[in-house]
Amino acid sequence: MTVVNPREVGKESIMANVYSIGKSALLAANYAISVTGHNISNATTAGYNRQVILQSNAPGQRYGFGFIGDGVQLDDVRRVYDKFLGRQFINTQAESSYLDNYYNQISKINSKLADESAGVSPALQSFFSAVQEIASTPTSAATREAMLSEAIILTGRFNNLAAQLTEQRDLANAQIMNGVDLINSYAHEIAKLNGQISRAQVTESDPAPNDLLDQRDLLISKMAEEIGVRTVENGMNLDVYVGNGQPLVINNTAFPMFARYSPTDPQTVEIGYVNNGVEVIIPDKLLAGGKITANKDFLRDQVETVQNELGRIAATLSMDFNAQHKLGQDLNGDPGEDFFRLTLTASAPAASGNGSAASEIVDQKALYASNYLIEFDGASYSITRQSDGTRFSGQTLPAVIDGIEFTASGLQAGDTVLLKPLANMAAGFGLAISDPDKIAAASPVRTGKGESNQGSGVISLGEVKGAGYATSGTLKFNATTGTFETSADVWVTLPDGTTALYQPGDAVPYEEGAQYDFGNFTFTITGDPADGDTFYIEPNTGGTGDNRNMLLLAALQDAKTMVNGTATYQGAYSQLVNRVGAKTQELQVTSTSTGNMLNSIYEEQQSQSGVNLDEEAIKLMQYQQNYNAATKVIQTANEMFDTILSIF
Repeated sequence: MTVVNPREVGKESIMANVYSIGKSALLAANYAISVTGHNISNATTAGYNRQVILQSNAPGQRYGFGFIGDGVQLDDVRRVYDKFLGRQFINTQAESSYLDNYYNQISKINSKLADESAGVSPALQSFFSAVQEIASTPTSAATREAMLSEAIILTGRFNNLAAQLTEQRDLANAQIMNGVDLINSYAHEIAKLNGQISRAQVTESDPAPNDLLDQRDLLISKMAEEIGVRTVENGMNLDVYVGNGQPLVINNTAFPMFARYSPTDPQTVEIGYVNNGVEVIIPDKLLAGGKITANKDFLRDQVETVQNELGRIAATLSMDFNAQHKLGQDLNGDPGEDFFRLTLTASAPAASGNGSAASEIVDQKALYASNYLIEFDGASYSITRQSDGTRFSGQTLPAVIDGIEFTASGLQAGDTVLLKPLANMAAGFGLAISDPDKIAAASPVRTGKGESNQGSGVISLGEVKGAGYATSGTLKFNATTGTFETSADVWVTLPDGTTALYQPGDAVPYEEGAQYDFGNFTFTITGDPADGDTFYIEPNTGGTGDNRNMLLLAALQDAKTMVNGTATYQGAYSQLVNRVGAKTQELQVTSTSTGNMLNSIYEEQQSQSGVNLDEEAIKLMQYQQNYNAATKVIQTANEMFDTILSIF
């Protein structure tokens, strides 16, 4: 056993060691209390990560008898942060923000399309029911007024849906622009924080500025809500990229983004970034995640698609109904006019401003719900149907594609024009007549047979097949030859499908069930005509009780004139409603799932990095005890020192 002589050790060495130990313990407890207090005060601060103090025992000093410890030393104040969880949270945040925004937007369209009080389907049903009512009572003023009223409701439904889509388009575009402004603000702050962090922590071995790191991570998280980003560590800096590697922040320099309306489509906002004063457009296909991408995808895949689908229904219904209505005769005995009002043309300027292109719908049955991109190479035109990417190359204009006649004027080599032939159809759909007497319920031509006919031959009511219809013509039966004599040119289609033209003087064949056409007015004759029996067509003068044209108008409800002859008006609308509804359901499920995943990541992150006030309170009491104990050590050292002094 070694006996220590105080004289040999020296009172200064003894007391310095005790004071040093007490002081280190006191400082350690003091700083630990400060860190704990900092945690407690920031328990609800967004983006804050819990901090911990790291300490270790100070190396002991050698004395003759051995080593005496020198207390505690403070090594670091470190934030509890998992980089993997941080990246996972930011990526999931971008995806969740995308899905939530997309779902919120499309659910509004879905509810309007399927709404009984706002959707087109019930209005279509009511309109054609009113048409049927006139077919039953063609002279009734009340039923005619009811049909006009239902027509106004129907066109109003199209108009309201178009207005809703326009409102959502404008809102989404505004959100895109606002999002770009936020991104620029975040990028500027991140670049500034990069500079502050680099100055505070020159190397990785230097103490980390934890609060600055938290602020930077929070800003990146907020940026990810607007658009999907990728981060790359660059020394103490964190560089930020979007798209296919387009920089937003490099070191302490921010590269601002911009949002502007496209010169090729004034209704579409395009975004890009500025690099060395040069504006670079970022293609939509390179963007992923965040509200901005959700808005752009929603506008392209939903708003424009629904506008075009509604436009195709409106255009087809209008052109079908108008064509048949004009083949009829109104209550005044006048030929029918256009029942619906619709502008079938559209135009747009070239992106370069050199010229323009235009479109006009000429065949509603061939329409696709699509926009079209026209490109001119100086010699010929290429027209791309954007809904499926089908390209029609080597075209000379005017040209008819998909039931649309395309024309161009003043374009130069390299010019492009984006045309939207159907986009504004639903908004411009309206009623062309207001007088119920102008509803053309009757056919302008009627059939008859001679008063002296002796046979059992019967002529059908007949049907007007197109414009330029004949209003007079006579067939007289010759029993000897079993044929007719005609007063005018007549086309005959026999039951076996054989068709031929017969002129006055020709023997016109007769077979029961054969169809006769004096020129866009067709009828059949059945039975056994007697020699000299006559059958004729004539103007339907005074035919106020005639309902033949109204029956043909009513039949349009079930005619498959949509989607290349595969769907009715209501069928096409139902397909639209089902498609939007299915996409809405899909987004609801994926949005909920991704939201749950985000919450799970956040909870896991908070379990590691979040502030638990109960735990911090316990630590606070522990450090307080340490502080009091360290104070006792120093107090004891003072008493020892006084005792030693009294010995000498």
